[in-house]
Amino acid sequence: MGTDSATNLYIGLPFSLWTVTNNCVYLRDINGTLQDKQCVSQTAPTPTPIPQPSVYIAGFNASTNPQNDYVTISNSATSSFNLTGWWMKAESESGRYDFPTNFTLNSGGSVNVRSGIGTDTTTNLYIGLPYSLWTSQSNCAYLRYKDGTLVDKQCVNP
Repeated sequence: MGTDSATNLYIGLPFSLWTVTNNCVYLRDINGTLQDKQCVSQTAPTPTPIPQPSVYIAGFNASTNPQNDYVTISNSATSSFNLTGWWMKAESESGRYDFPTNFTLNSGGSVNVRSGIGTDTTTNLYIGLPYSLWTSQSNCAYLRYKDGTLVDKQCVNP
Protein backbone atom coordinates (compact mmCIF):
# COMPACT_ATOMS: atom_id res chain seq x y z
CA MET A 1 0.00 0.00 0.00
CA GLY A 2 1.23 3.47 -0.79
CA THR A 3 0.78 6.53 -2.93
CA ASP A 4 1.32 6.20 -6.69
CA SER A 5 4.21 8.22 -8.15
CA ALA A 6 6.00 8.54 -11.49
CA THR A 7 8.21 5.55 -10.60
CA ASN A 8 6.00 3.43 -8.31
CA LEU A 9 2.42 2.23 -8.70
CA TYR A 10 0.59 0.39 -5.91
CA ILE A 11 -2.04 -2.32 -6.27
CA GLY A 12 -3.32 -1.67 -2.74
CA LEU A 13 -3.31 -5.20 -1.37
CA PRO A 14 -2.28 -5.92 2.25
CA PHE A 15 -0.05 -8.84 1.17
CA SER A 16 2.74 -9.61 -1.30
CA LEU A 17 1.88 -11.03 -4.72
CA TRP A 18 5.32 -11.73 -6.10
CA THR A 19 6.63 -14.11 -3.46
CA VAL A 20 4.51 -17.05 -4.65
CA THR A 21 5.96 -19.40 -7.29
CA ASN A 22 4.04 -19.32 -10.60
CA ASN A 23 2.25 -16.00 -9.93
CA CYS A 24 2.42 -14.04 -13.19
CA VAL A 25 2.09 -10.42 -14.24
CA TYR A 26 0.66 -9.59 -17.67
CA LEU A 27 1.38 -6.28 -19.43
CA ARG A 28 -1.28 -5.36 -21.97
CA ASP A 29 -1.70 -2.32 -24.20
CA ILE A 30 -4.84 -0.18 -24.31
CA ASN A 31 -6.45 -2.68 -26.74
CA GLY A 32 -5.79 -5.63 -24.43
CA THR A 33 -3.03 -7.08 -26.58
CA LEU A 34 -0.45 -8.92 -24.52
CA GLN A 35 2.91 -7.09 -24.63
CA ASP A 36 4.82 -8.98 -21.95
CA LYS A 37 4.38 -11.69 -19.33
CA GLN A 38 6.70 -12.49 -16.42
CA CYS A 39 6.16 -15.20 -13.80
CA VAL A 40 7.75 -15.86 -10.44
CA SER A 41 10.06 -18.83 -10.91
CA GLN A 42 11.04 -21.55 -8.47
CA THR A 43 13.72 -19.14 -7.29
CA ALA A 44 11.24 -16.49 -6.17
CA PRO A 45 12.52 -12.95 -5.66
CA THR A 46 13.68 -12.04 -2.19
CA PRO A 47 10.84 -10.35 -0.28
CA THR A 48 11.20 -6.69 0.66
CA PRO A 49 13.42 -6.34 3.73
CA ILE A 50 11.38 -6.17 6.88
CA PRO A 51 11.42 -3.05 9.01
CA GLN A 52 12.18 -4.95 12.24
CA PRO A 53 13.91 -8.31 11.63
CA SER A 54 14.16 -8.97 15.36
CA VAL A 55 10.46 -9.95 15.55
CA TYR A 56 10.04 -13.58 14.53
CA ILE A 57 8.12 -16.85 15.01
CA ALA A 58 9.96 -18.66 17.80
CA GLY A 59 8.00 -21.92 17.76
CA PHE A 60 4.77 -23.81 18.30
CA ASN A 61 2.98 -25.66 21.06
CA ALA A 62 0.72 -27.99 19.08
CA SER A 63 -2.22 -29.29 21.09
CA THR A 64 -5.67 -30.66 20.39
CA ASN A 65 -6.94 -28.31 23.12
CA PRO A 66 -7.32 -24.84 21.49
CA GLN A 67 -6.45 -23.14 24.80
CA ASN A 68 -3.04 -24.86 24.81
CA ASP A 69 -2.44 -24.66 21.05
CA TYR A 70 -0.28 -21.65 20.16
CA VAL A 71 2.50 -20.08 18.13
CA THR A 72 5.10 -17.99 19.97
CA ILE A 73 6.21 -14.63 18.55
CA SER A 74 9.45 -13.20 20.02
CA ASN A 75 11.35 -9.92 19.95
CA SER A 76 15.15 -10.16 20.17
CA ALA A 77 15.67 -6.39 19.85
CA THR A 78 17.01 -4.21 22.65
CA SER A 79 13.84 -2.11 22.54
CA SER A 80 10.10 -2.77 22.61
CA PHE A 81 8.19 -2.99 19.35
CA ASN A 82 4.60 -1.95 18.61
CA LEU A 83 2.81 -4.63 16.52
CA THR A 84 -0.21 -2.47 15.65
CA GLY A 85 -1.23 -3.35 12.10
CA TRP A 86 0.84 -6.56 11.99
CA TRP A 87 -1.02 -9.79 11.29
CA MET A 88 -0.51 -13.51 11.02
CA LYS A 89 -2.23 -16.30 9.20
CA ALA A 90 -2.26 -20.06 9.36
CA GLU A 91 -1.77 -21.75 6.00
CA SER A 92 -4.83 -23.91 6.68
CA GLU A 93 -7.14 -20.91 7.27
CA SER A 94 -8.75 -18.40 4.93
CA GLY A 95 -8.88 -15.68 7.60
CA ARG A 96 -6.12 -13.89 9.44
CA TYR A 97 -5.35 -12.74 12.99
CA ASP A 98 -4.66 -9.02 13.43
CA PHE A 99 -2.57 -8.00 16.43
CA PRO A 100 -4.52 -5.71 18.80
CA THR A 101 -4.11 -1.94 18.44
CA ASN A 102 -1.21 -0.65 20.54
CA PHE A 103 0.02 -4.17 21.35
CA THR A 104 3.69 -3.86 22.33
CA LEU A 105 6.12 -6.76 22.37
CA ASN A 106 8.74 -5.95 24.98
CA SER A 107 12.47 -6.14 24.38
CA GLY A 108 13.52 -9.78 24.72
CA GLY A 109 9.87 -10.72 25.25
CA SER A 110 7.50 -13.23 23.69
CA VAL A 111 3.78 -13.58 23.22
CA ASN A 112 1.79 -16.77 22.65
CA VAL A 113 -0.94 -16.41 20.01
CA ARG A 114 -3.40 -19.08 21.10
CA SER A 115 -6.02 -20.72 18.88
CA GLY A 116 -8.68 -20.67 21.63
CA ILE A 117 -10.89 -18.14 23.35
CA GLY A 118 -9.69 -15.95 26.21
CA THR A 119 -8.78 -12.49 27.43
CA ASP A 120 -5.70 -10.95 25.82
CA THR A 121 -2.71 -10.15 28.06
CA THR A 122 0.87 -9.03 27.38
CA THR A 123 1.97 -12.69 27.15
CA ASN A 124 -1.10 -14.39 25.64
CA LEU A 125 -3.31 -13.34 22.74
CA TYR A 126 -6.37 -15.33 21.64
CA ILE A 127 -7.57 -15.88 18.07
CA GLY A 128 -10.98 -16.97 19.39
CA LEU A 129 -11.42 -20.32 17.65
CA PRO A 130 -13.19 -23.38 19.07
CA TYR A 131 -10.55 -25.64 17.47
CA SER A 132 -6.76 -25.96 17.27
CA LEU A 133 -4.74 -24.54 14.36
CA TRP A 134 -1.32 -26.02 14.93
CA THR A 135 -2.09 -29.75 15.19
CA SER A 136 -1.61 -30.37 11.46
CA GLN A 137 1.89 -31.68 10.74
CA SER A 138 2.19 -29.50 7.65
CA ASN A 139 0.52 -26.28 8.80
CA CYS A 140 2.60 -23.10 8.61
CA ALA A 141 2.29 -19.70 10.26
CA TYR A 142 2.94 -16.51 8.32
CA LEU A 143 3.83 -13.36 10.25
CA ARG A 144 3.34 -10.19 8.22
CA TYR A 145 4.18 -6.52 8.67
CA LYS A 146 1.27 -4.06 8.33
CA ASP A 147 1.96 -3.48 4.60
CA GLY A 148 1.72 -7.25 3.98
CA THR A 149 5.48 -7.88 3.78
CA LEU A 150 6.31 -11.38 4.96
CA VAL A 151 8.34 -11.09 8.18
CA ASP A 152 8.64 -14.79 9.01
CA LYS A 153 7.23 -18.16 8.03
CA GLN A 154 7.59 -21.26 10.17
CA CYS A 155 5.92 -24.65 9.87
CA VAL A 156 4.77 -26.92 12.66
CA ASN A 157 6.92 -29.77 11.42
CA PRO A 158 9.42 -28.46 8.85
